[in-house]
Amino acid sequence: MDSIRLRTFRVENIPPGTTAESLKAFFYTEDQPCTEVRSLVPAVDSYELDIQEYTAKGTFQAIQTQQTVTSPRTLDDTISVDSDFDGSTPLNNPQGPIAVDVIAVTGLSADAFGSWAHSPRDIWLRDYLLKDIGNARVLTYGYPSQLHGNSSKSIFSDYSTNFIHRLLAMRESAKALCDINGTVGRYSTRLKVRSIIFLASPHKGLHTAALMTLVESKPTENMIRELKAESPTLTELNDRFRFVAQDIDIVTCYETEADQDCK
Repeated sequence: MDSIRLRTFRVENIPPGTTAESLKAFFYTEDQPCTEVRSLVPAVDSYELDIQEYTAKGTFQAIQTQQTVTSPRTLDDTISVDSDFDGSTPLNNPQGPIAVDVIAVTGLSADAFGSWAHSPRDIWLRDYLLKDIGNARVLTYGYPSQLHGNSSKSIFSDYSTNFIHRLLAMRESAKALCDINGTVGRYSTRLKVRSIIFLASPHKGLHTAALMTLVESKPTENMIRELKAESPTLTELNDRFRFVAQDIDIVTCYETEADQDCK
């Protein structure tokens, strides 16, 4: 039933000193018993470098009233709640020096949290991967790539440029914050990309005929055209990538049997 379904949400701009329990006080009283805070970690997109804001991820048991409530409602408009997970979302806070950032970038028309989640409460990037890489900072990265109901006319170069700028800003702001707090050395700024793991990435393009019928005359039409086999965009990417990937360890994972839904 929709009235008992667990929904996942994110809270940003949380002030310093807030705990998982005290965070609930920012929400409507009737929403608090339905809210569970699963993680509360330092934000990576803080604009005030002398203030360490926090980001939280939690689950909410949807409430069926006159209008379905799918995420906790806030009493304080200085914090923000969403379920899109666009941009960078940190999932943990390593206790020691951060050796590596693991950034999971979602695919086309996918959910930046759900793509990596076992359930609304569990996400393997945080709950399982960190058992093997304890000193890693793990983040998800999402962007508005939905095919339906998406008013964005952005193409893949727009999304990739935005991602790179956010990544560099994240690392620079983290280093500056450490300088201010007197803990220089905890973060390394402008870390090189060491490894890339591709999961079912269509480097040579897709058969886009079926997708084109879904997006024809819609804002996302140009983005799907870029995925067509031998499109100018993919051809240029493949030509340029070999010059920047010489020192990067690359692993490509793909299915060898057709999924039932794809047959």
